[in-house]
Order: sequence, then structure tokens, then C-alpha cells
Amino acid sequence: MEDKLLKVKIVRSSIENKEKRIDTFEVPAAKSMTVLSMLRYINEHIDPTLAFRDYRCGRGVCNTCRVRVNGKVRRTCETPIKPSEEILLEPAPGPIIKDLVIEFKGS
Repeated sequence: MEDKLLKVKIVRSSIENKEKRIDTFEVPAAKSMTVLSMLRYINEHIDPTLAFRDYRCGRGVCNTCRVRVNGKVRRTCETPIKPSEEILLEPAPGPIIKDLVIEFKGS
């Protein structure tokens, strides 16, 4: 069986360097892969400098892992990935700390 590769583009910037850039990664597709598991793979195997909220409340309600996935704000912990799609990840609305991590305002 041929392994499929997902093409993932991630918009990156930080407090120190506000200039945005897009990095492209190729990740092996896996069954039941979520955006969060894909980000973990990138961080562990390709680019350990990628910043994202690696937290899962276990119920899909805390919203700490929110990012824009192809233009729509989604929770990374529960957003499935289709092996054939190209993915663009951007930070959710809010002040950017680094890459996909934003500052949360008190509610």
C-alpha cells in the first residue's frame, strides 16, 4: 500500500518577528488523523520549533487549541484530516505569541 503524504502550509510569525512566512510540510497520512496529531508529528519529526497549543481537554470544549483551518476557526483536537486535502493553518484571531499560539483574553 502506497503511503499518502499530506501537504500542510503553516503561517508563522512571532512577537519578536511580526513578518509572516508560510512553511510547507509533507506529513504521512494516517487513519483518524486530526489537525492536532498532525501538528504533533511535525513538531516531533520535522520542525521542533513549531509553536502550537499541544493540549487536549478530552472533551473538545476548552478552545485552547483553536486555529484557522483552511480559513475556518476549528479546534485542532477534533478536526479530522482528509488524506487528499491540502491544508492551510493560520493562527485564530487574537494577538499572536508565536506561530499558531495566540494570547487569550480573560472571559
